[in-house]
Amino acid sequence: GLAAVESVHDPDRPNVLMIVIDDMNDWVSHLGGHPQLQTPNIDRVAKMGMSFTNAHTMAPQCHPSRRAFFSGNPPFVSEIYNNNDRFKQQEHLTEQSLFRYFRQNGYYVAGAGKIVGGEDREDATDLYQPKGPKPKEALLIESGEVAGQSWGILPDTAEGIAAMEDEPTVQLMELVLAKDLLAEHGKPFFVIAGLYTPHLPFFAPKKFYDLHPLDGVQLPEILPSDRDDLDEEAFCKLTRCNDNNTFGASDEELRQMVRAYLAVSSYADHSVGRILDAFENGPNAARETIIVLWSDHGYHLGEKQMAAKRTLWRESTRAPYVWTVPGLTTPGSRSNQPVDFSSAYATLCTLAGLPVPAWVSNQDTLVPLLEDPSLESADHAAVSTYVANNHTIISEGFRLIRYSTNAPSSWELYDESVDPQAWNN
Repeated sequence: GLAAVESVHDPDRPNVLMIVIDDMNDWVSHLGGHPQLQTPNIDRVAKMGMSFTNAHTMAPQCHPSRRAFFSGNPPFVSEIYNNNDRFKQQEHLTEQSLFRYFRQNGYYVAGAGKIVGGEDREDATDLYQPKGPKPKEALLIESGEVAGQSWGILPDTAEGIAAMEDEPTVQLMELVLAKDLLAEHGKPFFVIAGLYTPHLPFFAPKKFYDLHPLDGVQLPEILPSDRDDLDEEAFCKLTRCNDNNTFGASDEELRQMVRAYLAVSSYADHSVGRILDAFENGPNAARETIIVLWSDHGYHLGEKQMAAKRTLWRESTRAPYVWTVPGLTTPGSRSNQPVDFSSAYATLCTLAGLPVPAWVSNQDTLVPLLEDPSLESADHAAVSTYVANNHTIISEGFRLIRYSTNAPSSWELYDESVDPQAWNN
């Protein structure tokens, strides 16, 4: 590993508060993805700093996305392509992880919930608590399943709310952020909240379902012939097409599925609000704190007849990505430059005054863009990869996809500036 740098206990270094959300697509209200979803707390972060409105995951599945983010290496460098690869190079994950590197260099590191794996190993964190258990089915007052997506409504009782997997995570965040961490540890902090919702199963307390009455739920725009100009064999190698097809689902069933996703997204936003409140009302708010909010990838809810992630289309790759850097970002600013998450590691190191480790393959930082969101760069593009040799490249306005079958029909090109739904290949 890299030797710790000299100014190890510099209390003037910025704190970092990171919130990573699972399966949250671009339906959050500041990105305008779904007219009926209000996410006031995620919007609060966007108003405090800068939102990347054209941000894409490095891999449209939980583990490869998170491994790429926390190691600074995209899948085509690390060869961590899907969830089955999670045990590959496990020692690298612990040695190279962003939070362990910060901890080695004088940060107090606390985390909870679903982050990446390896948080509880060796010297990766000072404090870590996993997410809670999945709610017991017996508690549900209503439930169902559509196109492989199971949903359930929990009672608005203390027991129903306590059953949510994110509840222990949010409670620990509230406890940690209520403490004067600098006084207690003599170090700046790196605190990570890993929210599991809106990941399946779509369980949430009833009040979050009540925000989205079933009969009024709007479905995303879905073109029945959307897959006619595509190589079915190519993309079905990536996603379990048989399990996640919505072809047979009625509009009424799709409405149930979309409602459930809206409900759990509202719950996730509520959790973000509790974490922000704990920070803003606590003793740490007065000190310089970088806030980074991101989701590991997007999610299809009927578009392209899919209910899944694991595709190389916009619904799977685009995700919320917000940075608040005191003294650098302009509140409420946004950049439409295509970015992926590969520059997060180097960016955080640079902002904290730490050298970017040699193992980080993308040494470029977002600092110039954070400072001036209007910056344009001709060679700027985002890359998302799923399973070896399947890539999408997003430049300004265009999306190119290449599948590993590499037949002439395995290429897709979309002009998203005029065809945002990617209906015309």
